[in-house]
Amino acid sequence: MGSNADAKRLILLVQYDEVRKIVDVLPDNIPYAIVKGAPLSMLAYNSCFRRKIGDVDFLVSRESVGKVTQVLEENGFHTEYQSREDKLIALMYSHQTRPFVKNTPLWKTYIDVNYDIFWGEYEGKRINMDEFLRDSIEIEVAGCRVKTLNPLKTMIQLVLHHY
Repeated sequence: MGSNADAKRLILLVQYDEVRKIVDVLPDNIPYAIVKGAPLSMLAYNSCFRRKIGDVDFLVSRESVGKVTQVLEENGFHTEYQSREDKLIALMYSHQTRPFVKNTPLWKTYIDVNYDIFWGEYEGKRINMDEFLRDSIEIEVAGCRVKTLNPLKTMIQLVLHHY
């Protein structure tokens, strides 16, 4: 294996060590799924190392964003909101918060907190995200047990994300 592949593996291991710290303390009553990225690679290729490394995307209900934000901040992640109004605008007109970031030994770990599978400009009826997340499945990604969407819901989320 070449040094680029080794570096990619090491970065993913460090990234998911940070994710483990988050999911280990996330309250049981907060349904979540990690979408796209390494979990998608596991579902599609049975290997979390097949896709390029980027951020980690958590999917939670809008009602859970505050608690997830608190857990991220307690674990050294921060976001660069410039004002309270900036934060509110992101919550009102988007499907996700601003990215959270933490400097880790090898790489900055970025986490996006998504609270909808529809993009911000969608004006139709919203789905109940807690219900959508109810049958999430547990998988192992880079030595970390995480929840992700089942394959059918993964496809739905992915199609809507790229639409």
